[in-house]
Amino acid sequence: MAIDKQYKSDVEAILSHRHDHGADFWTTPDKRLIKGAPFSTLESITYLLELGMAPTEPLLEETTKLIFSTWQEDGRFKLYPKGAVYPCHTINAAATLCKLGYANDIRLQKHFSTYWRLSIEMVDGAAINSVLVVDRKLNFPIHYRPLRRWMHFAIRIILITNPLWTRL
Repeated sequence: MAIDKQYKSDVEAILSHRHDHGADFWTTPDKRLIKGAPFSTLESITYLLELGMAPTEPLLEETTKLIFSTWQEDGRFKLYPKGAVYPCHTINAAATLCKLGYANDIRLQKHFSTYWRLSIEMVDGAAINSVLVVDRKLNFPIHYRPLRRWMHFAIRIILITNPLWTRL
């Protein structure tokens, strides 16, 4: 692990919480990947990446497999074993995988081409949250046609529902 000396104690602190929820990789035995903030699976991976851990580290490769194990055939990610699949959960899993270098993986491509096309129909807080994640966290190329069209739509909704004068 090639982590800068100044971040070593932070990485160790994150790793010390790895089994807090009853299973490995900051999750529960039934694979609740976003339970236990600030040390959920998705958050912990993001912290480690931001501190300089390489996506090729065995720990992150195994965690990547865990996230992909929640992928559904329709392109969504089911981060809880029971209940609904929410867009804000799905986009966070996709964002984490993109940060890990999997933006071109066929499963994420299906996510972007299928799930996001459905998201165009959604004009709610989750859809707006999704556009912000793509724009600011993923650094995903906006020239991807379905995503670009959806981004323009969502940005118009943001401007309509939050006029410029309310942002001054």
